[in-house]
Amino acid sequence: MRGWMAVACATLAVLAGSYVGGVLGEGGASSAARLPGARGGTSVGVRPNPEEEEKAVHSVACAVTMASILPGPGFGGVPGDAGFPRFGIPEGETPMRVRRSWSSLSEEEQREVIDAFVLLKLTTADDVGERGAERANYESFCEGSYPRNLYDFYVEAHLSAFYSVHTPDMKMIEHPHMGPQFLPWHRYLLLRLEADLREVSGNPDLALPYWDWADCRTTDTEGVNECLEIFRESSLGSPGSCDSKDTVTGYLVDQGFSVNVYASSNRGESAYSSTTLVCTEKALERNVGCTFMNGGQPPSAADEAAIFARPLYDVPPYDSCGSDENVSLRQYVEGYTTSDINPACVLGGCQMHGLGHFFVGGDMAATSAPNDPIFFMHHANVDRMWANWQDRNLTAPKTSADYGNPGYPAAWRGALFNFHQVRADEMFDFRSLGYRYDSNRGGDLPAPPPPPCAEGSKLCPEGQCVPADVDCCGASSCAPGLLCASADAGRCCPIGKPVACPDPRFCVPVGAQDLCDSLAEVPPHLEP
Repeated sequence: MRGWMAVACATLAVLAGSYVGGVLGEGGASSAARLPGARGGTSVGVRPNPEEEEKAVHSVACAVTMASILPGPGFGGVPGDAGFPRFGIPEGETPMRVRRSWSSLSEEEQREVIDAFVLLKLTTADDVGERGAERANYESFCEGSYPRNLYDFYVEAHLSAFYSVHTPDMKMIEHPHMGPQFLPWHRYLLLRLEADLREVSGNPDLALPYWDWADCRTTDTEGVNECLEIFRESSLGSPGSCDSKDTVTGYLVDQGFSVNVYASSNRGESAYSSTTLVCTEKALERNVGCTFMNGGQPPSAADEAAIFARPLYDVPPYDSCGSDENVSLRQYVEGYTTSDINPACVLGGCQMHGLGHFFVGGDMAATSAPNDPIFFMHHANVDRMWANWQDRNLTAPKTSADYGNPGYPAAWRGALFNFHQVRADEMFDFRSLGYRYDSNRGGDLPAPPPPPCAEGSKLCPEGQCVPADVDCCGASSCAPGLLCASADAGRCCPIGKPVACPDPRFCVPVGAQDLCDSLAEVPPHLEP
């Protein structure tokens, strides 16, 4: 199916709710919905080429997706910080913990981690005086329906990030998905969880392992990739099957691990709606390797290596609909592409991080994904990707505002959603947080060449191409969504297709060419 009929069909699919059903990988709301034709649009009467058609469909899907996320009542930031606003952030000197690949741990070490996850479930708000019990005393979506505990705190925090979108309790600039705070928010979530694991286990040296996707790659093109290296009965439990609901068996669940609160996968509502919430105990579910995406494989080695080809942390408009994944590390690692026309992928992201969620399936493919402990190890691997990329970019002084993160927008460096006393930029220097990975690399790799700008243009730190004789602005010089024309005059204009007048002190939008005697078009931000 081609042409604008594809646009109509994509729109209908989104409106029908077939793109959500509560069963998507990580997702969130875009900070700026793209209207039809906002990128890759065409003139009336001119048939678009296939690439332009694809971008037009993507733009429609993004716009309709945003329109379908109706404002909710707000939930007061459930579960909040449970009275411990900066728990997990070390104070002063701290021993360096090394996060290792799950498959490199001995069976005894693996069981220690699993036992600690189970202990989190068993540490409830009712256990007055027990280690961690105070932090389990959080406000819950499911008040009274299950014993509040240290594990489900993280499930509810993740759910809250979706249910609070477009409510008074969620500023889009704080959204933990589909934007710049995706990586620092999850880094703090892991840091806090790791501290909980250490406390309940009684092992001050316990480090959260990561799921190395390489352990699940196979050259077998027939059947299901069950990834038995990771999903073993004797440790994390079985991989499930390709049935719509398949429960996990093995050591993890034999210790009493089950699900207490989750987003329904079969109600047809938007993943952002609290009507998907179910506060009932159920068994943990997986469908490992059953998705159609990527041939039932996790991200490839080439996918991982390609992070080093992304020169900037993020680029305008700093959302999953418009940021160029060929330039933005965050967009690429989170798993979004600006040409995707699959409605499910527009919302959930089907590459890299998103692909990992879909690969495991079951509870991992819902907005309540932390219900599966593999969630935390998956995100530790995502964090490792970021850490490796940061190491390659540690050229600025440690005191610089975007230390190791060139292109991180200033406006998104502040408070993290649910954890307002923690700033995103406090998460930049992972070693100062007391951990590193057993395979950190990047510092010894050559810097990639910057992506090409049009002849006579140059790349600015914020990701825009501007005429070579126009100064770039620093990240703090313009408000979000504005493109700077001149550092000296500080005049800004909306991102789109601005044009620079002979006097670089100001710029004007497309359509105002009559304001200047001679014009040089400025490409938006590396639009392909």
